[in-house]
Parts: sequence; structure tokens; C-alpha cells
Amino acid sequence: MNRQVRRATEKAEKKKEKEKAQRKQARLAARATRRATPKKSNKPASKPGRGRDPGRFSGWMTLLTIVFIALQALRAEAGPTTTQLVVDMLFYPLLGYFMGMWLLRRGVQQALWLTVSSGIVLSSLVELAKLLRPGISAEPLLVFLAAPGLLLGFLLARFVHRQSPG
Repeated sequence: MNRQVRRATEKAEKKKEKEKAQRKQARLAARATRRATPKKSNKPASKPGRGRDPGRFSGWMTLLTIVFIALQALRAEAGPTTTQLVVDMLFYPLLGYFMGMWLLRRGVQQALWLTVSSGIVLSSLVELAKLLRPGISAEPLLVFLAAPGLLLGFLLARFVHRQSPG
């Protein structure tokens, strides 16, 4: 009886070792095929020679530019100088660029109209706030100078957007 049990046990052990060797062989074959095939990534393949997609942070930069325009209007000044007017005016091409890039990336049809009109409304509100605050003189000329700056910034954004990959 012991001999029969021993033979049955040996037979079962041999069977287990054979199955273990087959599983190991299958793992090695699977590993070899995984190494032979290229890895698949969730990221789209980038085109060689092209930079990253421009305007990724244009929405945040638009908001930041609006905050800077508002903060620039709050500074106390004895009288507006030409330098201060130029600095105030140079914020609007930045706003036009960032807002234009943001709207173009989102696929807004009337991006030019929306960029220029919202920039003019912003400059009008800033000048109105200057009128309401005592001690700060308003510059109505800035409202008229904002439109060309916004248009220039938007045209640059449209050029960059059209040159971008994808």
C-alpha cells in the first residue's frame, strides 16, 4: 500500500513540476513578445521638430492680465505722464493675445469680436473706476488706444494658433 501511495505521490509531483515548467515557459514567451512590440502610450505621438502646443495656459494668463490692468489702475499718481500712459496701454496687446489664444483654442467663432469688445469694456470700466475714486485722474484716451492694442494682440494670437501643430 505504501508503494502505491508513494508512486501516486511521485506521479502527482512530476505532473506539478511539468505544469510549473509549462507556465514558466509561457511567461518567458509572453515577456519576449512584450519586449518585441513597442509600448503603447496614452499620449499622442508628437511630431518631430515641433514644439509643444501653444496657449495651454492662456485662460489663466488672461485672468492674470485682467488683474494686472485693474491693479495698475489703482496706483496713486500725481498726474498721468506719457510713460505711465504707454505702460497702461501695453497691457492691452497682452490681453488681446492671451484672450485671443484662449478663445481660438476653444473654437469660439467670434473670437475677434469678443476679444476686442471685452477689452474695450474692461478699459472703460477701469477709467470709470478712476473717475469715481478721488485723487486719481482718468485717461479717456486709454479707452481709444486699447482697441488697436487688443487687435494687434489678437492678430498675433491668430498667427501663432494657425502655425501650431494639430
